[in-house]
Amino acid sequence: MGKLQVKFVRSYVSSIEEEDISLIELLEALRFIKKAQDCTPDEIVVAVGKRMEDLTERELKRFVQFAKAYPPMVRALCGNLCESLPERLMNPILIESLRTTLTPYTKYKLPISETILKNKKAWGIV
Repeated sequence: MGKLQVKFVRSYVSSIEEEDISLIELLEALRFIKKAQDCTPDEIVVAVGKRMEDLTERELKRFVQFAKAYPPMVRALCGNLCESLPERLMNPILIESLRTTLTPYTKYKLPISETILKNKKAWGIV
């Protein structure tokens, strides 16, 4: 499209429904956080976090379920973002289910500031 190149990427989730597309978009934004143009990783995390605050409890459960199919870096980011959600949405069982899918010794190098992602070291994000 003009000077813009569009590439289609295969999702890690095999079967999705129409209402799940916005959840997959959030996961894909986190997946390509290092390659995003015209915005910083901090801006992406803030934007995804704001959209996660608007999710219903059911959508958040589906989001975490989908996140488990993604690479560990995405799961670590999702877990950290879930911890920072308002108390009405924060579900310790969901957060712990993401944490158990991660190897505690693996570190993910992401240029995200400590003010944006609280408790990022607990999730292996350096």
